[in-house]
Amino acid sequence: MNYSCRMSIQKSLARTISEADKQENIQVNVESAPTCLREVELFEKIPQQELAELNRMLPLVKYSAGEIIYDPLRPKSILFIIKGGRVRIFQTALSGKTLTLSVLNPGDVFGTMPILGQDMGNSYAETLEETTICRLDQEQVEKYFLADSRISQQVALILSKRVNELETRLSDLALRPLPQRVASLLLNTSVTSPLPWRHERVVKLTHEQLANLAGASREGVSKVLADFAQRKFIKQGRGMITLLTPDALRQFKESVPEY
Repeated sequence: MNYSCRMSIQKSLARTISEADKQENIQVNVESAPTCLREVELFEKIPQQELAELNRMLPLVKYSAGEIIYDPLRPKSILFIIKGGRVRIFQTALSGKTLTLSVLNPGDVFGTMPILGQDMGNSYAETLEETTICRLDQEQVEKYFLADSRISQQVALILSKRVNELETRLSDLALRPLPQRVASLLLNTSVTSPLPWRHERVVKLTHEQLANLAGASREGVSKVLADFAQRKFIKQGRGMITLLTPDALRQFKESVPEY
């Protein structure tokens, strides 16, 4: 196992996912933190008054970049809702190689919760940047989610969407050559630019992170990205890739391999 991954996992194992540990190692500030559930798609059908009560019952939890917030060596029924930031779901091999299964964004739901048919299996969850999350145990899920059809239906839709996305990516890994896989990843992981006066789609992943998602080497992915930039499909910047012509990139993804 490579050093950085080993140290991240060891850091996680040194922590105990218990209430006492949460109070000691995770900053929770209900008064000053932004509301936990507001603006999350999962709760868009809930009136503000009800949402305020949920926010009071389910405080916001803050994590630093690079924290392992779930590991399969200490499984527990827990559901995470991302309010802000990004989380990487990945698995490791004995050789130290890692495979990134998905990168999750605000509004995404993940975790191990048997009553929802959700299981992380042998996957780890790691924050890619400073991330704010709602953590719910089984009792809270039963009390606040399953009892409300407006929320439980949304949970089912979001989890189903994640399964479909994973199936699509695994199909890409098996059937598409690397350039088409990278094109598909850029399209599927892009988000609206954080700059309010711009409307481009951007990808906030490093070459290494894209390579992990594509099941390829960083060098191979960097070569493909350089070619895409030359074709004017994308523009590469520091820590961000801007999609200049998403339609052309989408057409390339479906094209006959040129490499």
